[in-house]
Amino acid sequence: MSLLHAADAVAADIREHPITATRDGLVHAVRHASLLCHLADRVAADAESRLISNTALLPSTEILCRATALLGMALGHYAQVFDPLLALVMGDQHSVQEQLDALDHHSSLRVHLANAAKALTAARTVLETPHSGPSTPPHLPQRRDR
Repeated sequence: MSLLHAADAVAADIREHPITATRDGLVHAVRHASLLCHLADRVAADAESRLISNTALLPSTEILCRATALLGMALGHYAQVFDPLLALVMGDQHSVQEQLDALDHHSSLRVHLANAAKALTAARTVLETPHSGPSTPPHLPQRRDR
């Protein structure tokens, strides 16, 4: 399976198994994080292989490194999902304060999931873009040589 197909498979699993404030949602979040780890590991391993063997079939090392960074960002957002998700799944939400806290948790959950989706989409875009020389996508800071 190509890296692009693997990224598509991870994105499809995320779409097909949405995260909700339930026990099943928590299971889905753990699985999504695991899939992102495996995908990031594969992209990083391909970058390493490219550096060691200079394999012409792999995308350039720059593309692979950028994709790995973006997948790491997606995984980071998934890691930040666990606290609010656990609070929602384990909480009682009987008092007014608990209900207000639940609103904050839902908001945090939505923000991190949206940011994770953006990072995964950006990683896929990087992987599908033909390499025509050094460039920096707009969402990554430009390195300045001094």
